Amino acid sequence: MHAFVNELESPVGTYLYGRRMYDTMVFWETVDTGPSQEPVMRDFATIWRAAEKVVYSRTLGEASSARTRIDGISTPTRCGTWSPRRAAT
Repeated sequence: MHAFVNELESPVGTYLYGRRMYDTMVFWETVDTGPSQEPVMRDFATIWRAAEKVVYSRTLGEASSARTRIDGISTPTRCGTWSPRRAAT
């Protein structure tokens, strides 16, 4: 199962997180990647560390991982309005 997830995650260039998910995932920044660790764990840590991370948070002051940017969440913009009529065509 883990190898399958690693295969899905490997092409991801940027992760978009809210603060709570980032707080959970930042574990991968410091997890042991030595030979005592399972290969799938080492692989995912490598994948996660290589990706850019954007954290949307009003309360997180600074990132605790490399390649990470904090976005303070300003007013969202609308890209368009969904309507059943447009979706059906």
